[in-house]
Amino acid sequence: MQLLNPQNRFFRTLARATDVVGLSLLWTFLSLPVVTVGAASAALYDSAAVCVRQREEGAYARFFKTFRAAFLPSLPSVLIWSALSVGLWAGGRVLALMAQAGEKAALVQLVAFCVLLTVPAGIVCWQFPLLAHRRMRFGELNLLAAHLTLRRLPVTVLLTGMTALCAWLCWHFWVPVLVLPGLCALAQAALLEPVFAKESLPPLPGSRAPSDAPSPDEEEK
Repeated sequence: MQLLNPQNRFFRTLARATDVVGLSLLWTFLSLPVVTVGAASAALYDSAAVCVRQREEGAYARFFKTFRAAFLPSLPSVLIWSALSVGLWAGGRVLALMAQAGEKAALVQLVAFCVLLTVPAGIVCWQFPLLAHRRMRFGELNLLAAHLTLRRLPVTVLLTGMTALCAWLCWHFWVPVLVLPGLCALAQAALLEPVFAKESLPPLPGSRAPSDAPSPDEEEK
């Protein structure tokens, strides 16, 4: 019966939803040590972009394979940017306290600080999708991420906004951890893959070209 066919649309959609939940939980648990958050983010993006978005099989095997490959390349960025983030947070906190105390100059400085924060936040957000595409050393990775941050500023704003919203919701409510990381990675892939293609970056291993995507008739089968 077509209704019980595991290849019909219902079961494929259910499988994709299950992968989103499973990948979201994997990312959450493997990000807890902090030093692994870069590798986990690259693995989540890679698995979501290829296995969920393009309906390829082997999402979890792909996740762990990319995680292992991206761990050492991502480690210097995670350590250095984590330290810088603490400094930026402390500076923003001081400006916020001064603004709350009624200092108008501090309020203007706080607004400017938040706007300028888009650049370092964008560099961080670009790095891990880049690592999913190609393993790079710290200098090359950060230079390319900075180039894309400034060259593709509207995309950077959307990317950092999605990431910040996902992080805020997961931090404050926890239940969204079940699905939001995977959904955020899917949205990022839809946003970034056309950019990477225009920038002539190598495609994700095993990914299909847009012309290879299944047609609506094939989807129904």
